[in-house]
Amino acid sequence: MSIRIENLSKHFVGFRALNNVNLEVATGGLVALLGPSGCGKTTLLRIVAGLDTQDAGSVLFDDEDMSDVHARDRQVGFVFQQYALFRHMNVFDNIAFGLTVMPRSKRPDKSVINQKVCQLLELVQLEGLAHRFPAQLSGGQRQRVALARALAVEPKVLLLDEPFGALDARVRKELRRWLRNLHDQLQVTSIFVTHDQEEALEVADTVVVMNGGRIEQVGTPEDVYERPATPFVCEFLGDANRLDLAVAPAASDRFSAASPTGSAVYARPHELVLARETSALGGIETRLSIRRRVGSVIRLTLERTDGQGVIEAELTHERFLSERWAEGDRVWVRASNPRSFGQQLH
Repeated sequence: MSIRIENLSKHFVGFRALNNVNLEVATGGLVALLGPSGCGKTTLLRIVAGLDTQDAGSVLFDDEDMSDVHARDRQVGFVFQQYALFRHMNVFDNIAFGLTVMPRSKRPDKSVINQKVCQLLELVQLEGLAHRFPAQLSGGQRQRVALARALAVEPKVLLLDEPFGALDARVRKELRRWLRNLHDQLQVTSIFVTHDQEEALEVADTVVVMNGGRIEQVGTPEDVYERPATPFVCEFLGDANRLDLAVAPAASDRFSAASPTGSAVYARPHELVLARETSALGGIETRLSIRRRVGSVIRLTLERTDGQGVIEAELTHERFLSERWAEGDRVWVRASNPRSFGQQLH
């Protein structure tokens, strides 16, 4: 089922949550709504689900306007961050719940429900845990139960609100891979909300970057990371240095920091070229103030000698050792892949 969102707006008292949002989700797509807290991503998800109503605009499923369709009739499965499992029900009954409360005319008989729940337990890799209660499960297992419960009613659309936000880092990584594989199996149109950039880039087919109730950019994970459309996207997706320069860089990477006015240029820490002396390509003069090892890389904090803040650089451990950088060294910095958005400095 495809989803089309047209000119969607939503206001709360003293706050505009969504401002004229437009988005298309193809049938079978896996889309991440990514952005900081308060950007409107959860509000958008809840409106698609029918849990909230918009002030203006439309949500269409396969070109059918859902504005007057109740949430229970939208054929949507919703997975909450905090699982929302029934504590007094075991795993089997939690998964079966949506089927057992269907109108009598649509409700499967008991044998069909039992068969479907057993299939879902296998799908989410929880065979043997059917009679446990939520309190007897780990966080990752509870989230799988919540997902199985959402899938039990065979939704045409699956919506997930920060599905892994309450889990520790190791479990989140495991479930990200599992969710991606599960989606490839089922091919149900899915939208998930996250503020975790790595999660969005690793799991989704399409990333929708939101900020202040608006969509900043829509694209593949590679597009939004390598070719950010706005300074916000560049800074939000991964680390980025803002290098206030006199002249926006050309395709060569030459730039100068001599003038107080010019363009704002962005470069990621691993894209910086460090040298002990300036060159014909120019550069910004800094001093190495802090170095620290983070896993397989060395992160350097470089203080600009012109007093315009710091630059963060990132080197492999091998490169750092071969170049013999030490705290206090003078370092000339330039960017190998600078990005300019035409902002004028003030």
